[in-house]
Amino acid sequence: MADNSDHTALLAEAEAEGEANSRQRLLEQEEAERERLRRALMRDLDQPVETIAYSCISLRPCNNDWAVKSDVLAYLPKFYGNTKEDPFEFFSNYQYHIEIIKPASVDLERAKLKAIREAMAGYAKR
Repeated sequence: MADNSDHTALLAEAEAEGEANSRQRLLEQEEAERERLRRALMRDLDQPVETIAYSCISLRPCNNDWAVKSDVLAYLPKFYGNTKEDPFEFFSNYQYHIEIIKPASVDLERAKLKAIREAMAGYAKR
């Protein structure tokens, strides 16, 4: 009978040790994962990966291609993509300015598409 209680006590002790070891291994794994994520974050902050997002705007070839000059670009309104900016107000001003600066031989839609990249800045350009 004493052997049975000793055996039960040994099993309970082994289970307790096993649970403690399992918990310890789990804590070590979680700490290692936190350290790996911290290092990855520090690496990303130190050396950010730049991605290039190409524009989905494509223009058909045109006989009378129009180039937007840099001195004209200074008059275009800028849209930064901030939360307090009104995109509808920006686009209304943008259309007004494009109608004024575009040559008569160029289609209005083509002129709007051609100059929109230069009107975007900050978060909106990303």
